[in-house]
Amino acid sequence: MAANTIRTIGLGLALAMSSAGSVLAEDFPHYAAVTGVAADDVLNLRAEPTASAPVLGTLSPGATGIEITGASADEKWLRLNVDGRTGWAAARFLKDVPMPPWWTEQVPLACSGTEPFWSLRYAPGLFRFEMAGEAAQNLDVEWSGAPQNGKAETVGMKLSGKGTEGFVVFKGGTCSDGMSDALYAIGLDLFLKTPAGRRALTGCCRLD
Repeated sequence: MAANTIRTIGLGLALAMSSAGSVLAEDFPHYAAVTGVAADDVLNLRAEPTASAPVLGTLSPGATGIEITGASADEKWLRLNVDGRTGWAAARFLKDVPMPPWWTEQVPLACSGTEPFWSLRYAPGLFRFEMAGEAAQNLDVEWSGAPQNGKAETVGMKLSGKGTEGFVVFKGGTCSDGMSDALYAIGLDLFLKTPAGRRALTGCCRLD
């Protein structure tokens, strides 16, 4: 069976499962906008999903492009990142911005990791890998696939570039870079064979 056919079957099963529940891992991340907040008011970003938690920051009325990375168990609060910090805002004041799910490979992503510091940016069909002290590399996607068990939160891609080959696996779920207070909704494992040697890297991704 062709790789493209496998990919289609996997995504079809995932879409069917994602429509069956209210909030699933593959629902995050996605963009949202502030709604229902008066022009002279703000939406508070709190340290925990409760109205009594300390305020970490605020969102202005009509603010958009807000990345939602999770939800509380009762779905009344949404987790998001603002200025490098993770906080919680009341779900009733945030509306989804229409966009494809990240795992359809249509959504640009910005990924990074530490020790050593590196970054990987994704635009559909193309990656750009950078690491301190090394020349940046563009990497093409040779093929991609998702499990056929309906787990839309896992996507693998075969990469190739000038003298470089590798594989990346994206996994939906809470991810921490271990260096900041931010929590993300996508983790990745990156394996590369380059002229400089072999690398196995782990990091987190955000919408780009």
